[in-house]
Amino acid sequence: MKEEAPTKCLISMMMTTFRTLLQSERSEHQLNAMVQDRSIYVRNAISRGSFAKAVSKALEDPPAGRDPQTSKDKNLLVVMEALAAPRPADIPAVVKQLPPFQLDVLMKFVYRGMAFPELYNSSVLLAWHEKVSMKEGGFKVSNRERALEPLNNSAVRETR
Repeated sequence: MKEEAPTKCLISMMMTTFRTLLQSERSEHQLNAMVQDRSIYVRNAISRGSFAKAVSKALEDPPAGRDPQTSKDKNLLVVMEALAAPRPADIPAVVKQLPPFQLDVLMKFVYRGMAFPELYNSSVLLAWHEKVSMKEGGFKVSNRERALEPLNNSAVRETR
């Protein structure tokens, strides 16, 4: 019985922290300022040839969830700029330096960029996808596995 009290206290603290995080939304102004600062850092890192630092910074704390779409779009531009900077031969070295959680964020941005082939170079995004997949030994896209499953034949026939 004595062991249950600390566990309940810990769970209560975690729930309070979670509620606080949900309620503390960032304003559009704060997000745009954060993205602008990130953009300056990324451009400076690219100009120095520090592609791993540029990509890592671009992937850091992106606007998500209920954050304003304009902030998400501006951040996407920063990430795409960082991904377009290195030569294809430099991509494996950059991928090697990124921690696993940033590889997951990177893949999300790769897919997001692929949704706009008229805006972003798909061959660059595919190169990143390939190198991350090679590092991870078959990258698993946890949140999108169902969306990427092949259509069954009946679904294909219905659309024709």
